[in-house]
Amino acid sequence: MNSAEHATGIRTLAVDDHPVVREALRELIAATPDFVLVGLACSGEEALRDIALVSPQLVVMDVIMPGIGGIEAARTMVSRDPEVVILLISVDDPSAYLDERDRCGRIACLRKQALSTDELSLVWSVLSD
Repeated sequence: MNSAEHATGIRTLAVDDHPVVREALRELIAATPDFVLVGLACSGEEALRDIALVSPQLVVMDVIMPGIGGIEAARTMVSRDPEVVILLISVDDPSAYLDERDRCGRIACLRKQALSTDELSLVWSVLSD
């Protein structure tokens, strides 16, 4: 995304296998002050490739996706870059999918229904320190 390369803000990668949700995430990130979308991915595999290319500070990612799901992708991302903040989202309670090793200070969970500009900013402010 060339327009985002020169933009300033919290570099955010959005990951969901449903096009409608990806578009909603694009709009949400654009509407959130101080956030900039640097990539959209439709799978965990694509997200793992893109994270090396766009260097996001925040990844907003669906838990349940075909192939590599959000939990496995998040584990890999955090092991590669312990500074990246991951917000796992799901229609169901995403924390139910995590085990003890996932409960580090850089992974948050939120129901998709609760996702808003305020929640996105709050997650960032709490986990980015």
